[in-house]
Amino acid sequence: MIELGNYNELEVLRDTSVGLFLGSKTGTEILLPNKYVPKVIDIGDMIKVFCYLDHEERPVATTLTPHVIRNTYGFLQVAEVNKIGAFLDWGLEKHLLVPFSEHRDKMKEGQWYVVRCYMDEVSFRLVGSNKIDKFLSNDELTVREREEVELLFTRLTDSRLGSYSKRSAQRVGVF
Repeated sequence: MIELGNYNELEVLRDTSVGLFLGSKTGTEILLPNKYVPKVIDIGDMIKVFCYLDHEERPVATTLTPHVIRNTYGFLQVAEVNKIGAFLDWGLEKHLLVPFSEHRDKMKEGQWYVVRCYMDEVSFRLVGSNKIDKFLSNDELTVREREEVELLFTRLTDSRLGSYSKRSAQRVGVF
């Protein structure tokens, strides 16, 4: 099985005029277009690729590295806003759609936002959401006291304790 929105380790099955066809152990195949094919690779080799839907909604593999993968969070810049939502640059040719229904506040072109990438259960497309609270839960604590953790601050709270800018990697305010 090939998991869209994630990295997959796939076998090179055959070479065609449009690229390499890669396959999983379950027999599913996906195209790796010529522009992403490594210079040195042979039939039977294994290759790690990211799989998603291209602009024509076809499953496709790439050797590009996305800034966010399925079921994770990222800090992405809005490339365009149109009548269906905001399109964020996530490091791939096709931008990641954040439908208007998934905007915490209306997104603006050129601005940066924390989003979660997930598979929409209706369309089976990868989309983003800026309403990240709906994906978080404090029901089960999974860290221990004094354990080092990575944090991604998303907004200031009413208590104004402070914030951290990932882009500049500097503390921007402690009150």
